[in-house]
Amino acid sequence: MNLLHRLVPPALVALSVGACGGNDSSGCPAGFILCPANNTCVLSVADCGTGPGGGSVLDCGGEMVDTSIDPAHCGACGTVCGDGFVCTAGVCACPAGQTDCGGTCADLDSSAVNCGTCGNACTGGAVCSLGGCTTSGCGAGLTLCGSDCVNLMEHGDHCGACDSPCTGGATCTAGACTGCGAGLTECGTPPTCVNLLVHNSNCGACGVVCSGGSVCENGTCTAPESPCAENQYLCDGTCVNHNGLNCGGCGIACHAGEVCTATGCEGPTVVECDPTNNPTTELCGQWDRLGVGCSEYIYQNNRWNDAAASQSLCATVTGTSFTISSSGLNVSTSGGPAAYTSYFKGCHQTTCSDATKSKLPIQVSALSSATSSWSFSTAGGSFNVSYDLWILPGSGATYSDVSGGTELMIWLDRSGVQPVGSQSATATIDGTSWAVWTGGGYSGAKVISYVRSSATNSVTNLNLKAFIDDAVSRGQASSSNYLKSIEAGFEIWNGGQGMKTNSFSASVN
Repeated sequence: MNLLHRLVPPALVALSVGACGGNDSSGCPAGFILCPANNTCVLSVADCGTGPGGGSVLDCGGEMVDTSIDPAHCGACGTVCGDGFVCTAGVCACPAGQTDCGGTCADLDSSAVNCGTCGNACTGGAVCSLGGCTTSGCGAGLTLCGSDCVNLMEHGDHCGACDSPCTGGATCTAGACTGCGAGLTECGTPPTCVNLLVHNSNCGACGVVCSGGSVCENGTCTAPESPCAENQYLCDGTCVNHNGLNCGGCGIACHAGEVCTATGCEGPTVVECDPTNNPTTELCGQWDRLGVGCSEYIYQNNRWNDAAASQSLCATVTGTSFTISSSGLNVSTSGGPAAYTSYFKGCHQTTCSDATKSKLPIQVSALSSATSSWSFSTAGGSFNVSYDLWILPGSGATYSDVSGGTELMIWLDRSGVQPVGSQSATATIDGTSWAVWTGGGYSGAKVISYVRSSATNSVTNLNLKAFIDDAVSRGQASSSNYLKSIEAGFEIWNGGQGMKTNSFSASVN
């Protein structure tokens, strides 16, 4: 694998209920964007449609705005209305009851510098009352706020008291800020004017919040249109197939013996399992997986770097033996591999083998032994044959954040590729010489790779713990972190047809 392989994370296939379409920092499901003008989640800017002011929503430097009412983008991106001005129908203008006097909004009835007409300033201690300069003070019903005589019962900048402006489209009525513009409703404290037809936090009525990835459409919380094909689900930004691992929704996994049907998992929930009973199965889907040996191990196609799902790979799986029966993988070796076709014990992100059999996760400091035997054969192309051990913070079985953790790889063979980073040392481990490569991975994880000095096509009781201990001694892994998974397979850039795992096993104590 090269640097880009570990800088770009594999697609996460969420397998926990409710993880499908997990929200990002905007509050929208992964793959969607937020339209701030109407507070809805959509697939593209074009879908933002009409904002609460009736104008079209535009992308202004990465911010979706309604240019008919936005004072920072009035009529066009970057057109800023001056202090005191509001954006109405895409034009900067003074609020109702005020006049534009050379770029300043003034109430001609009360402005001491624009009294009655623009530029007519009251002097000699006079104040402006009802559009005229007077030395007798403010007229009946008016209050002096600064140098202006205003009616506190109706003045938008001095509502009920001096310097108490109405905001959010509210108007001053009887000394209180009330009401909103057309199509808007006052919600919350302090009050905010919102469109109940499209507002995710006030959908149809104040305080009604759309949750679980739903958005507000016509005053009703509805699930957003998915970018996935029919019979697929959007799970953590990745479209996954309806199958035994995602049966009826993201992360709804069928039990052993159950069959995934159009209506969900069917069959007995508890069955006796024969670890030797592993019928031959051909898997061709991008994310296809299969539990074997009573789910002690899980096989995965894992075409993680095939974002367009345009390439192909089929594998014939019988227990802990699989053969790549066909392959259309072909990506540049300057980037990450197209696939990591492999077995794993423990958890690959949110998919886990039987925990009672895997004994994972286990804290590194408590690990007494970890060994593996693996026999395989290769074919032409650009590839590596490698173990992938994930040593991560937290005692939970599943994982999606690898920050502060380590990816430890053991390369037994390779063709045309090299590990991430650079060679930093050599080491003798389990009686064999290894080149030690170190570098940075994605999301803050460290990567340490051990490349065998001479390629091999089999190992017997390979001491995986010895590699973990060596990584800890080099400061590349922490003994307080947890071994989450042991994976073994082929990272393939191109080719791959005919590659085979003859047998695989791993043991942890």
